Amino acid sequence: MLAVLVCVVLVTMITLSLIKITMAHRTQAQRELWRLQASWLVESGIERAAAKIAANGGYVGETWSVAAEELGGGRAGDVRIVVSAVEGRSDARQVHVEAVFPAGSDQRAKSSKQVTVSARHEAGTAKQTP
Repeated sequence: MLAVLVCVVLVTMITLSLIKITMAHRTQAQRELWRLQASWLVESGIERAAAKIAANGGYVGETWSVAAEELGGGRAGDVRIVVSAVEGRSDARQVHVEAVFPAGSDQRAKSSKQVTVSARHEAGTAKQTP
């Protein structure tokens, strides 16, 4: 009887350990997906800023709330775009983009990037340089 009890306790401990490991892997995978989504939101924010700078040289940035439906999932993201002048270059703007995904959550991923965007207003195009 004691041997059966010891076996049940061991099986229970092993099962609980496996469940804990599985949950940790799931959490890690979810955070990696959030990190990737935040990175893609940053890239989208840079493209958005470049297009707006090309259309309007006075664009200074915005906070862009991307709805969950636009991202094809159940969570929304926030993208903060800050545009500033580049000293000595009237045709260029410094663009800093920071994205948070999922928005409004205590546990979330952040990503940011800063690039210089060169805008030619007459052609309506923009070019980014890292």
